[in-house]
Amino acid sequence: MKKNSLYIFLIVMAAVFSSCQEVISYDLDESTKQLVIDGMVTDQPGPYTVKLSLTGPYLKNAPTNRATGAMVIIRDNTGNTDTLAEQLPGEYKTTASFPKGEIGRTYELYVNYQNKVYTASGEILPISNVDSLSYKYHEESILYPENGYYVTMYAQEPAGKGNNYRFKFIVNGFFSNRADRFIVVNDDFVDGNYITFTTPFPVALGDSVVLESQSFTKPAYDYYLALLFQMNPNGFFDAPPANLPSNIKGGALGYFNTVAIKYNGIKIK
Repeated sequence: MKKNSLYIFLIVMAAVFSSCQEVISYDLDESTKQLVIDGMVTDQPGPYTVKLSLTGPYLKNAPTNRATGAMVIIRDNTGNTDTLAEQLPGEYKTTASFPKGEIGRTYELYVNYQNKVYTASGEILPISNVDSLSYKYHEESILYPENGYYVTMYAQEPAGKGNNYRFKFIVNGFFSNRADRFIVVNDDFVDGNYITFTTPFPVALGDSVVLESQSFTKPAYDYYLALLFQMNPNGFFDAPPANLPSNIKGGALGYFNTVAIKYNGIKIK
């Protein structure tokens, strides 16, 4: 009886997967293009960049069109205002007169593109110090996907829930946007504790590793977490990608981010 049940199951699954080969025609409205805004202000020296582009056809693998000729303004809550210059098509940068971003200040973005206005704002939040970095060689195992040196950071997480972070491990001056390099966390379970974190990927002898720590607002955390889920789907039957959450008002996609950044480095030797 079990043998017959298994046989029937295999026939059904074969039929299901063979039906997946059917060609499906999508009736998609590709005439409407949306503005995509990618901007950031940090507590590091500028200039700060805002990139504007337009969405393309869903099933077409082609470079996106740049949104040129826009008016782009950034201002802070102390009265500093700057009209960004379009230095490359769709790429707008602050001028030398705009002061370096500061922790505790709120920054507002204003974009006027083809007589339509888009706005966003965010505060630069403080980030705690990373005490140190260390490394250790590990053989491949359940905890370590490959042989190699794994870098661990040590830091005191400040008391008070609501802190959100992104960690970027830059190896030999290069940062990979692979899902296992894309580390976004909050302090829900580690609030006020002394924490350690080990990279989920190995580096090699002789590599230089720089940890870039970023503080996030809660909406920015939600945005990057959703992006991470789209970069790392769980299975064949996952829902198709959807538009990411955005802090931009007016109907544009993308995100205007405000972050504090700190750097720590180590040489594997």
